[in-house]
Amino acid sequence: MKNNKSAIAIFASLIISIIIGVFLQGNLETAELFRPLGTIYINLIKMIMVPLVFSSLIVGISSITDIKKIGKMGIVTIVYFMATTAFAVIIGLVLSNIFKPGVGITVGSEVYEAKEFPSIAEQIVGIFPSNLLDALLNANMLQIIFAAIVIGIAVVKVAPKGERLRGVIEDLFEVMSIITKGIMVLTPIGILGLMIPTVAANGLSVLIPLGKLILGKH
Repeated sequence: MKNNKSAIAIFASLIISIIIGVFLQGNLETAELFRPLGTIYINLIKMIMVPLVFSSLIVGISSITDIKKIGKMGIVTIVYFMATTAFAVIIGLVLSNIFKPGVGITVGSEVYEAKEFPSIAEQIVGIFPSNLLDALLNANMLQIIFAAIVIGIAVVKVAPKGERLRGVIEDLFEVMSIITKGIMVLTPIGILGLMIPTVAANGLSVLIPLGKLILGKH
């Protein structure tokens, strides 16, 4: 029931955003007043992503007392992450060539130069962080996963002393989970901030290429 209410609120917010955006066409200055809502929402999601993933992995791995199982679980996690990433890239390439997402959306005069896709050797080396803080700050998820696995194993190895650290990280996870639920409640407001300026600047015609973009990303 609660999920249904959230879905209805998000859908209603999308419709309202489109209506307001259309109404504010030709009045971009007013439409831009809504943009900070979207920016704040995106920033909040970025804020919780790393600590939530990092703490949840450590808590999950350190709850397993069998080191052999942890090792297998760690390898499976990394392989699964790399496989799903590669699969997502393949699907993205196929869908982007079919639907051509983003075509018709004006984002300014900036020119984006695509980076060269790293080799397999570079990807393997990239799993191992030279600086944990740097990996956390740059949200390098593969390095974060590896670090969380290592820390989780170490916590089990130093038990029972490791329970103190595990307790702190578990508390962090619970706190971040509560914050995440709070941020998700703000999704309808975030949609208003993201959609109103977009529709006001580009009109209803933006919804077609935007729909292709969303379909291509999913």
